[in-house]
Amino acid sequence: AVNKQALSFAQIVGINFFAYPYSLVLSTMALLTLPVEAERMYPENKGIMLGVMMGIAGVSQLVCPIVGYFSDKCNSRLGRR
Repeated sequence: AVNKQALSFAQIVGINFFAYPYSLVLSTMALLTLPVEAERMYPENKGIMLGVMMGIAGVSQLVCPIVGYFSDKCNSRLGRR
């Protein structure tokens, strides 16, 4: 049987400690890098291409947890992941 014990606030902060810098990198990409790249690569349609790039980034953020769920449930001949 699995012992499910509640986590303390310090444990939750420790687990999520690296999520903050990762989110800073992603927000920098969305707010600074993509607009500059859209303007540089597609000066005549920069607004549309920025929307396309942001849409692709958003879809990839939705797909990753779904793929992770199925990966966690996967059983292969080598055992569980």
